Amino acid sequence: MDEKLIAGRSLLDFAEPFLRRGDRAGLSAALQEEWNADCLALLLDSDDSELLRVVAICIGLIGDMTSCPSLMPLLHHRQDAVAHAAEDALWSIWFRACNPLGRQVLSKIAEHIRHGETENVVAMLTDLIRTHPHYAEAFHQRSQAHFLENNFDAGLRDARRAFQLNPYHFGALANIANCYAALGRYAEALATYQRVLELCPRMPEVDTVVHQLEQRLVPAERPPFSLTLVTDPD
Repeated sequence: MDEKLIAGRSLLDFAEPFLRRGDRAGLSAALQEEWNADCLALLLDSDDSELLRVVAICIGLIGDMTSCPSLMPLLHHRQDAVAHAAEDALWSIWFRACNPLGRQVLSKIAEHIRHGETENVVAMLTDLIRTHPHYAEAFHQRSQAHFLENNFDAGLRDARRAFQLNPYHFGALANIANCYAALGRYAEALATYQRVLELCPRMPEVDTVVHQLEQRLVPAERPPFSLTLVTDPD
């Protein structure tokens, strides 16, 4: 029997009890004893959608930034469950790309941003960035905070820096497009949203925004314009 097939079945049997009871922390700890992200990535050429979904989950739990190139193609997979698992895995890796204290601080700040609460958030993120200047997710979160406070130029600068540090970060790219749109730079916004779809074709709301912008940029058709901006998934 093919070695990869055996390894794939072994992983499914290994992970299934943890996933059935929703114990991702336990799965992460167990994976670190038995597997590594490079070995898991070798299974990503499988035709088995369920195996791909589980591999993506597992890489998200123990992988690092070097795992991103192997996960990105799964965002285009025909099965929604596989694509969503890969997207969740990437977000997990991006948040973990710092030391444990930095991750903990950012996770708490991000929770405030998700609820639209920005008081003192920019200052806290600035302190975090000062300590961890290559932490792309900190720049992305500060970009979102700036955007919520209508500081679109500052939001654009931070989103660009996040994407420069992490060229796989479709969320940062979407916020670049959001800032362009808010600044009235619609052609640049449209081109950037289209790049978002090239990276993450299922990112919520992007298709709608692209259609709105295409209508806005057709000179003969200028209906009242109200743009739906893209947000990070919860």
